[in-house]
Amino acid sequence: MTLRPDLDYASVGSDIIVIFQGRLAHCQRPFFHGIHNRKRRKEEFEMNHNNGKTFVLVKCALLAALAVALNFVKFAPWPNGGSITAAAMAPIVLAGLMFGPGWGALTGFTFSLLQMLLDGISAPPVETVLWYILVILLDYVIAYTVLGLAGIIAKPFLKPVKGAVVGTLAVTAVRYLCHIASGILIWGVYAPEGTPVWLYSLLYNGSYMVPEMIITTIVVGLLAGAVFKKTHAA
Repeated sequence: MTLRPDLDYASVGSDIIVIFQGRLAHCQRPFFHGIHNRKRRKEEFEMNHNNGKTFVLVKCALLAALAVALNFVKFAPWPNGGSITAAAMAPIVLAGLMFGPGWGALTGFTFSLLQMLLDGISAPPVETVLWYILVILLDYVIAYTVLGLAGIIAKPFLKPVKGAVVGTLAVTAVRYLCHIASGILIWGVYAPEGTPVWLYSLLYNGSYMVPEMIITTIVVGLLAGAVFKKTHAA
């Protein structure tokens, strides 16, 4: 008995190993090829998803900038704040209708920050931290951020234009309510003597918000109709 290898059987074993390795490689090739394809598809999906988010972010930034530009076109600004603009709310509403409530709210929130930065914050009658916070929330942040949620109201409607119109009316009405609440809680000291604060706030804010709501709804309705016709024709 010897420990020396049998060269004849060794060569046979080598042949078997070579054949086995070839079979194994043949079996593994589709498996690893499938993994590679799945990985590549995942990378392509993530890249397209990120590119899509970047595209929407740029669009929303442009709409916020357009809203700022339109807000500079004012017709007879009211003495205690508020004015009728060239449909400055429309770009924010459109962002919510086109890209969804999340992006729309982000556009409105961005506009509210730019509004405070460019126009300044109206100083409340009682200059305390709490009153400034109320002014910021009711007259700026909530009032404009909510405009981007029009898509939530419009979504259930089968007719896109009708949904856009109803959604626009709803969110602009919420902005109106924010200013009414602000007028009652903060600016009521400016109410004429003998006039209920709630009535003063309702009438004062309505004097510019109602025309603003009508203008915005008409503009959004026309643009939504044009976009729908173009998409339907394509």
